[in-house]
Amino acid sequence: MAAAHAHDGNTGGGLNPLDSFRRVAETQRQVAEVSRQALEQVKLTYKRPEDLAAGIESKGTPVYVLHFSFWVLLALKVLGYEPGFIPPTNSSRYARLTKFLQWVQPQHHGDVRYGVFVVPRSLFSVGFLAHQLHHWIAYTSGLPGYGETDQALYRTFWERHRGVVGTEVETMTTDEIIRLKNAINRDMEALKFMQQLMQEIFVPAKQAGNLANGTTSA
Repeated sequence: MAAAHAHDGNTGGGLNPLDSFRRVAETQRQVAEVSRQALEQVKLTYKRPEDLAAGIESKGTPVYVLHFSFWVLLALKVLGYEPGFIPPTNSSRYARLTKFLQWVQPQHHGDVRYGVFVVPRSLFSVGFLAHQLHHWIAYTSGLPGYGETDQALYRTFWERHRGVVGTEVETMTTDEIIRLKNAINRDMEALKFMQQLMQEIFVPAKQAGNLANGTTSA
C-alpha cells in the first residue's frame, strides 16, 4: 500500500497560473489512478462484501463490521465520526475511537495507522464498501482533503448548511476554503466512481443474471 501522507494542510499559496495548471493536471491524473485501482479491486470481489473487506484488510487497514445498536451510534457521534472509512489523525479523538473499536471487537486486530473502516452490519454491502474504498485509496495516494480540519469543515458544510455554499464562506480563510474544496472534491470523485461501477460492473452483472434466469428486465 502506498505510504499515507499527513494531509494536514499544505494547500500551497502564491502559485502562478502555470503552476496551478500543472497541479490541477497532476490531481486529475492521481484521481484517475485511484479510480483505476479501486475498479480493479472491486472487479475481483464484487460478488461478496466479505471478499472486498478481506481485500482491504490484506493491505493493512482493519474493517470493523458492527451491529449498530443505539449506544454504538451514539459513541461514534460523540467522537465526531460517521460510518465508513475514517482517516487517521494524531488527535486524542482518533485514539479514543480506535480504543473503543478494539473494546467492541477485541478479537479484531489491525494497523490503525492508515485509518479504519467502521461499517454497520446493515450497510455491509459491496456498494457501500466500494464507495469508501475509493476514499481510502485516495487518502493513501496522498490526495488532500482528509486532514482533521478538512473533514471537520466538510461535516459542518453538510450538517449545518445542507451541502450548500452560502455567505459563511465570507468568514472563512483562504486556507479553510481550499481545505473544504478538497474534501468536497474527494467525495464527488467517489460518487462519480460509483456511477462508473454501475455502468461497468453492476448493471452488466445484473443483465447477465437475468439472461441466465431467462428474463430480459434490466
